[in-house]
Amino acid sequence: MQQQPSNLQQSNIFIGAFLVLLLLLIVAIGILFSDPWMFMKFPLEDESAALLALSIVFMLIALIPFALSRKNGKFDWFEVICIISGAYLLTFALRGIYVVFVPAQIGLRYYADTLVQAQFLSLGGFVCLLVGYYVPLTRYLARRVPVPRWRWSLSPGFGKVILLFLIGLGARIALTFESIPSAFQYYLVWLNQLMGLAIGIAILYVFVASKYRRRWMILVLVLLPIHSLFAFIGTGNKITLLEPIFLMVISYHYFKRPISVYVVLILGLVLSLTIFPFIARYRIQRVQLDPLERVTATLIELGSGRFEYSSLAIASVMNRSHLVDSVALIIRYTPEQDLVAGVQTYLLIPAYAFVPRALWPDKPLDSAIAFGHEYLGLSGNTSIGISNPGDLYKNLGVGGVLVGMFALGVFYRVIYEILIAGRRSWTFDTRLPLYYIYFFVLQQLYIATESPVSLGLSELLKQLLLLLLVAFFMRAPLNRP
Repeated sequence: MQQQPSNLQQSNIFIGAFLVLLLLLIVAIGILFSDPWMFMKFPLEDESAALLALSIVFMLIALIPFALSRKNGKFDWFEVICIISGAYLLTFALRGIYVVFVPAQIGLRYYADTLVQAQFLSLGGFVCLLVGYYVPLTRYLARRVPVPRWRWSLSPGFGKVILLFLIGLGARIALTFESIPSAFQYYLVWLNQLMGLAIGIAILYVFVASKYRRRWMILVLVLLPIHSLFAFIGTGNKITLLEPIFLMVISYHYFKRPISVYVVLILGLVLSLTIFPFIARYRIQRVQLDPLERVTATLIELGSGRFEYSSLAIASVMNRSHLVDSVALIIRYTPEQDLVAGVQTYLLIPAYAFVPRALWPDKPLDSAIAFGHEYLGLSGNTSIGISNPGDLYKNLGVGGVLVGMFALGVFYRVIYEILIAGRRSWTFDTRLPLYYIYFFVLQQLYIATESPVSLGLSELLKQLLLLLLVAFFMRAPLNRP
């Protein structure tokens, strides 16, 4: 009988194949960017055909991590690389296919002649990200990071959770007063997150509490509408509405049983057909209307038959997922990169995170907002998704994309090893705060795929500090059995 290769051998073969593919991509990208029209010499002379082919290849490569994360016949949907690959699958691969068949959605400025380059560059960066994630170096680095071993009680009281929620609610109400000095708004926005973090604790205990589980359910049902109402009235933020659903699903996945592919597909379809179209139409209602009137107007509009609902649902998802378009814009309109300034941008990430504008008057404008100003001619504070590859290319060029995406892959794996994979030998009560931190960090990592690297990581640092403080606050006393 032929001997099957060991897991180590399979990993080495996989990494070796990736490195060969990476080398080929680096050579191809160098050729492509030395002559922007080189792709016209390929057999696929039509740009749409080239974009479609690249998008399909991107889609197939983005599915590899899901196969590698398969364990005991189930997918670990919530391993970091699966969430990140899902983001790239949607915003690059599927978006590229969508643009081919619906070219009218190409965007605000002309960049069709660089879409193929953008997809090729992003694909090369994504492959580098995968190589960084799967290299053995990551486990060595993760073992060098000290992790506090705090224990959470499996039957805590409600007082701490309610206190955290009330602090966050107070900060949210304070933000509505125009008399609040701008120097304090930075800290109020930070504390406002405690509302969502408190609900996250309550949802977690719905699944793990050894007693009073029904009371935790009631607490979630009381706090969640308050939190959602404040967030929805202000901006119609999809993330705030989807966050509790995400927390319930991931808690069930890790604390009850792994979720099957069918459940994930059905859940994704339901959300695409409900929340996304509703929010998309809600946001364009007249801001002069009060929130209840806007909700009513949105429901009337959706029920009027003016739209083919399935087309509206697809458009509301795909038009939001325009990162390959952003990379194409950056390639077309970016002047020569200033490498020194680009490196400085990433070295200042801790300062972006923790130094408020009141203490740093010349603190650079949010680069996602600046992107809208510089590349789309927008005004105001509208943030436009730029993507990690787009940001790295804008600051450091092609080499920056390849090296930077590799480094992000290493960073993602270190997080997963520190919080999940490397702590399976710990007792459940000491792993519980790490699960809690991971659930929120994972959301931020997904959101950060749309933003400049400096902004995404600075927001992650701020959130991580708050999560650590909450985890310390919720720890069980040492003398409690």
